[in-house]
Amino acid sequence: METNYKQMLKERERARLNRRGNYSYIEQIDSITPTMSNVDFNGKVFSLEKKEFGGNTRVTIGVADKFGGAIYVNMYENSAFTKEVINSLIKGTNVRVRGVPFNDDFNKATTIKGHYVELLPPDEIVADTTPETRVELHLHSNMSYMDAVTPMGKYCEYAKALGHKAMAITDHAVTQSYPDAFKAAKKSGIKMLYGVEFYMVDEELHYIKNPSKTPLNNAKYVVLDLETTGLSAVYDRMIEFGAVKVENGIETGRIDILVNPERDIPNKIQRLTHITDDMVENQPTAREVLPKILEFIDDAILVTHNADFDFNFLQEECKRNGFKPIKNPVIDTLSLSRYLFPEARAHRLGNLCRQFEVAYDKTDAHRADYDASVLNEVWQPMLTMLTKNNLKMVHEELGKLETPKALLKHIRPYHIIALAKNNEGLKSLYNLYK
Repeated sequence: METNYKQMLKERERARLNRRGNYSYIEQIDSITPTMSNVDFNGKVFSLEKKEFGGNTRVTIGVADKFGGAIYVNMYENSAFTKEVINSLIKGTNVRVRGVPFNDDFNKATTIKGHYVELLPPDEIVADTTPETRVELHLHSNMSYMDAVTPMGKYCEYAKALGHKAMAITDHAVTQSYPDAFKAAKKSGIKMLYGVEFYMVDEELHYIKNPSKTPLNNAKYVVLDLETTGLSAVYDRMIEFGAVKVENGIETGRIDILVNPERDIPNKIQRLTHITDDMVENQPTAREVLPKILEFIDDAILVTHNADFDFNFLQEECKRNGFKPIKNPVIDTLSLSRYLFPEARAHRLGNLCRQFEVAYDKTDAHRADYDASVLNEVWQPMLTMLTKNNLKMVHEELGKLETPKALLKHIRPYHIIALAKNNEGLKSLYNLYK
């Protein structure tokens, strides 16, 4: 009876896989499951594998959609799926697939048993009709490991179809694409600019901004943090300002203000900060809260963990809303953490807290008032470490601290694009990586 039962299931599955008709349109490939009936979807071929079995050609086609989903389709050559069709299935071909999904025991993934595969027209390239067309100055070819898969020939063909006259090749730390770029540009009539995207580290850390002669041990500090709608000081907006004022090591005031960014807060920011659109809807705007913020910080030294973000963001808010630039001295605890703990691999606020055994609650983190309060708890022992051999150290002396050699292997590199201006520059770039 057990054998009969297994045979029954096998025959029913075979019948299901071969049953044609009643195809349901599927927009996103990722929504396909093995238990579905016949499906109908379209996408772009990203891989093709052909094998011969007893005189029959079996084809496995990788198909991806514009939403990022992908699936494999198994087909055998037949009267509709001819060798001519198979030979037309190159990478990038648009296809319509009708078939039935099943769970492939070999690759342990949802796969399609194809009933019909039909060729669709290629994507239409809409010409760039602007009076002065752009020049792409940041482009990675398939020589940029783990970053791009498109060869230079395809890029040049696309640029030509758009009506562009020039483009730059800037692979990550390699120049191997230059010969292909030269040939492709000559064939397409595109002017090729040659460059490289370098991985570079700044050997000098920037610990302060607006240097001053204020003695560190007698200074008034405002330790602050911002929450924003994103990472760009120009295009994003502040949604919370939190700060703690400290004099002689004693907290003398604190402030926490929610700010209406006058735009929706992205979902990922809401999840990170727990600040929702409803929470800021009736709050004052940046223009309305800046006077209160500027009054609170007064002439204090500002302390922040990543001054290039928080301080620069605050400066941009002032500029955008008609306020004068902030000229307060600034201390960056992120850079100072790298100076004091050069062997540490991570220097986020939570990592720095662990160095000083300060409690850091990830649930409360990424709220400005909490992060500012915690940052003050680590700034006080940092101040003691920095001034233990020079109790009269002034703010500007922090800017003269030497970068520890041990830190260089842990510094996160910047990506810097360099373009050759002439043949001499091209030769120099090529010699760097030959």
